[in-house]
Amino acid sequence: MKLPKHFLDFFVFSNIYVAFPVACLGWETFLLIDENPDWNLLLFIYSSTLFLYVFHRFRGSLNVTGENLTQRIIWAKNHNKTLRIVLIASALFSFYAFLGLNCRQMLLLLPMVFIAGGYTLPLIKKGNERQRFRDIPRLKIFLITVVVSFITVWLPILSDSGFDEFFSKDAMLLLAERALFIFAITVPFDIRDMDFDRKFNLKTIPLLLGEKGAVRLSIIFILCFLALCFVHNYYGNLMESGFLSAMTLSAIFTIIVLSFTKRQRSEYFFSLLVEGTMLVQFLLVLFADLL
Repeated sequence: MKLPKHFLDFFVFSNIYVAFPVACLGWETFLLIDENPDWNLLLFIYSSTLFLYVFHRFRGSLNVTGENLTQRIIWAKNHNKTLRIVLIASALFSFYAFLGLNCRQMLLLLPMVFIAGGYTLPLIKKGNERQRFRDIPRLKIFLITVVVSFITVWLPILSDSGFDEFFSKDAMLLLAERALFIFAITVPFDIRDMDFDRKFNLKTIPLLLGEKGAVRLSIIFILCFLALCFVHNYYGNLMESGFLSAMTLSAIFTIIVLSFTKRQRSEYFFSLLVEGTMLVQFLLVLFADLL
């Protein structure tokens, strides 16, 4: 049983898996706008997401010491060389794919790169010290929501369209739907990190609302996501009935997962199930597209 466990740990804790659902959301956007997938863009989304995950984890594992370390931190400390290899490989693939993007996509990425870099690196000066964006009270979850929503919605739209499509009714509805969904499934990770965030006096939603209050807020955001999908179906051109059914099933599955969220859940619950809600939504949309 050790070999499957080691493989699962590598798959999850190296972030090779968790970057995949994010790339699938980009693919999902191509399905929703009825365009052929831009495989180079999807490679960029996957490899750059993987790089950011690993870079953040690599820096974090070096700075965290003491007792009661999480499974993820312990694995990162014990597999430092493996993370270095994944970090370098993802950087190379990301750079290669970046060169194949069009100018519109590159322009959109400029602020995203700044936000993503500032999430891990202390770019903001506060007095005599510097701090990361994630250290600013209540900002962390909104930054993640903005970056993931933009790269998985607007980058695919810009593959074959100009900036005039940026603020079209369908594009804005799709962006809002994605943002609501991403926000909802990001809150559980703040629940997981409550003890760590409390130790460093980070003002996250679960620390402000409590664990149960944060779960309720996530479920409310999923219900808002679903309501907006129905609005999109009625007023827009992209959310046809098959896709709406897929989003409804996705919302039901996500609410079930969210309702089981507790701080004491294992790393596998958060990395496989919570992150997996993105993958489930993509598969449902893909199935609806094939019908």
